[in-house]
Amino acid sequence: MRVTRGAEFTAGKITVQIVDPIGGVHPVEFGANTKKVTNVPIKGTFRDYMIFPASARGIPLKIRVTVVVGTGRSIVNYPVTPRA
Repeated sequence: MRVTRGAEFTAGKITVQIVDPIGGVHPVEFGANTKKVTNVPIKGTFRDYMIFPASARGIPLKIRVTVVVGTGRSIVNYPVTPRA
């Protein structure tokens, strides 16, 4: 995820959540650690990975990414289906 204003990288805060098929919203953890990606300050680019439990295989989910820059907010949803 890149945070830009115009063509320049800018500072902001990012929150990443998983939305399950019945509408539950769950915060995502940083990689293999237990810290949540909730209002994390970033500047420019944010990169990380997610580990899904085996029970999530084949279930369609959405990854919701919210980026706040100043008073502006942008929300993007990415459909995913975890697999082996």
